[in-house]
Amino acid sequence: MVDSGRNRVPIGGCAMKSPCPWRRITKDGHTLSTPDFLTAKVNTLARVLKRSSTKAYPDKFDISVTEWRTLAAIVQQQPCAASDLAIELGSDKALTGRVLKKLEQRKLISIDADPSDGRAVLIRTTTAGNSTYRQILPFAQERQANLLRVLSEAEREQLWTTLDRLIEYVSARLDESSDVEAGS
Repeated sequence: MVDSGRNRVPIGGCAMKSPCPWRRITKDGHTLSTPDFLTAKVNTLARVLKRSSTKAYPDKFDISVTEWRTLAAIVQQQPCAASDLAIELGSDKALTGRVLKKLEQRKLISIDADPSDGRAVLIRTTTAGNSTYRQILPFAQERQANLLRVLSEAEREQLWTTLDRLIEYVSARLDESSDVEAGS
């Protein structure tokens, strides 16, 4: 019997073509089991994507995914402060600092004192950093395009809209809880 791939069990432990448990959700959510949580599904996808990328970038370019993401963010925002970069990347300052140190040691970025704030630094890519970015970008773009082409054009548009809506909703709740905590 030929395996069509439909019964494979991915990393998250669920069959690929499982029925959607989100069709009818009770107000209190008691019909959802923890593997059905949106956060579980998104984390599973993130974990699989990370595993895929973790090997691809070092093998081809001798750069970790975290270093690549940081370099790309610097290219987009330069000159930028380390603290702003950590926020943009959703990373803690210590990890961002370690990655910046590696990129600086490899001469892909420069870190200089901010003339307007003696306590801060400004980060920019070097010529080598710009060259590395231009070398890796087509590879990264192709990987993203291949991933997105799994979905139809309508599905891609719906996913984009849905993710934006969820990000907006969760961000608003975070802002509300920050306001409550600040007022306490």
